[in-house]
Amino acid sequence: MAQTHQTIIIGGGPAGLTAAIYLRRAGYEVLVLEKEENGGQIRISSEVVNYPGIEKTDGETLCETMRRQAVRFGAEIRREEVISLSLADHVKVVQTEKNHYEAPVIVYAAGAIPRKLNFPGEKEFAGRGIAYCATCDGELFAGKPIFVVGGGYAAAEEALYLTRYSKPVIMIVREPDFTCAKKLADKVKACPDIKIEYNTEIRRVEGEKTIHKIAFHNSFNDTDWEYENPDAIGLFIFAGYLPQTELISSQVVCDKQGYIVTDDGGRTNIEGVYGAGDVCKKRLRQLVTATADGAVAAETIVVDYPLEKMPEPAGDSQKTTEKIPGPTGSGEEEKEKKPGQESVFYDIYPQMKEVALRFATTPRCKVFLDSSGVSGEVRTFMEEFERLMPGVRIEYEEMSETEGEYLPMISIYSRDKSRQGMYFHGTPGGHEFSTFLSALYQAAGPGKPLTKEILERAGQVKEKVRLDVGVTLGCNQCPVLAAGAMNLAAYSTSVETHLYNIAQFTEFKEKHQIYSVPFLLVNGEKTYYGKKNTEELMKIIEEAAQKEEP
Repeated sequence: MAQTHQTIIIGGGPAGLTAAIYLRRAGYEVLVLEKEENGGQIRISSEVVNYPGIEKTDGETLCETMRRQAVRFGAEIRREEVISLSLADHVKVVQTEKNHYEAPVIVYAAGAIPRKLNFPGEKEFAGRGIAYCATCDGELFAGKPIFVVGGGYAAAEEALYLTRYSKPVIMIVREPDFTCAKKLADKVKACPDIKIEYNTEIRRVEGEKTIHKIAFHNSFNDTDWEYENPDAIGLFIFAGYLPQTELISSQVVCDKQGYIVTDDGGRTNIEGVYGAGDVCKKRLRQLVTATADGAVAAETIVVDYPLEKMPEPAGDSQKTTEKIPGPTGSGEEEKEKKPGQESVFYDIYPQMKEVALRFATTPRCKVFLDSSGVSGEVRTFMEEFERLMPGVRIEYEEMSETEGEYLPMISIYSRDKSRQGMYFHGTPGGHEFSTFLSALYQAAGPGKPLTKEILERAGQVKEKVRLDVGVTLGCNQCPVLAAGAMNLAAYSTSVETHLYNIAQFTEFKEKHQIYSVPFLLVNGEKTYYGKKNTEELMKIIEEAAQKEEP
């Protein structure tokens, strides 16, 4: 059955979140659909210094503030991937993996993704030496040679960031000079830990499990040269972006590069459909222009679709999914006070409390520890967690380091053990803390629902399938795969998911030659890299189960 909304925003980056803030302040009901972590490409930036009014911050902090603002004003944000759109009629239809939505107004702010260069070996070594996110994969190449391809803003910024892991970082710039702002380019040029090769392109990459050789060509003097390393080489590519317009390009007018063509109010050629952010044709793609696009599109909607003529949305249009405290005396609704500032969970306590209120039964954790320092960290983490989440039952068991699994390990299961098979190895902090909370919710019930089709397919899997998922806690791409694998383990007794914080398990990282996350190992044999949604994971599980059948 379709869920009716007044406005639906596709994309939870700066453009989409700004549109949500402005529409809610104007009184419109808003649903934001985002398939990944909210924030878009700017979330992975380690330093943001050119956003007016904020001298210096990082992308993740800024995006989280935007998300909280949108929720504070009453926007509903759901993590769902849109799989199809029907925009021709007055009522637009949005289909996700889980739900069917309808609304007269759509704001398309899906952003852009890193561009591939398509040189020989790029596809084969993606995730095995070739990476597109310094924040996610940089630490995996600590002490190893690192190359950065590109001469724009992202390449320059990420090269500076990567110097914390390896020196020198070698930049491969196709043009005679950088194409980013001069101030940033000068900062890179002055950095003693960065070496720059201008007028240079990659010919090919070679290797076995990971990259061992890169061949280059210098167009200025028409010479070829190679770089070899018998261990591993990290190759980070920042060569521009491609607009995410696959779902919409056949219905709205786009330019030759695939960017949506809009007027100065964000309108597309289809009535009721608006574009905002990096997905649109424009001269400058920056954080400040993305937020401006979102605000302009929202204000245009207010003019084009007066509130009194909008349909009544299903449910409470003023409902918020998170309560944010206002300043003292502001009259804004305040939530229960957080625990003391000394708690490591201070900033995420509201999320913890919200999840705990939804538990149908009591989730349980068994923490397996050894004598390592990491086990000491995990015990401290879990004891503090238990203090703030009294609805969770936790027990501890000391084990020998030779008893099979990588320790420390946290096993999550329901009281009657009908939902189990979910394991964390190491500290479940950073971006994976939400996956940890989600796993507890799955164990306690009711949990996040899977589609009827996925549930049926999961129930038909009879052979045991083990999923080993490697993540880093700073990676915002990892939770999609991690949470999906945990959810399937909770619903299927044949699936067992183990999640590893590979920064704490270098032996696991080296054994499987992991140079990109998220990493997936199925039944100890076949490896995969990159995000996988529930449908993709289900196919992988079915293939593995069929292989195990006698």
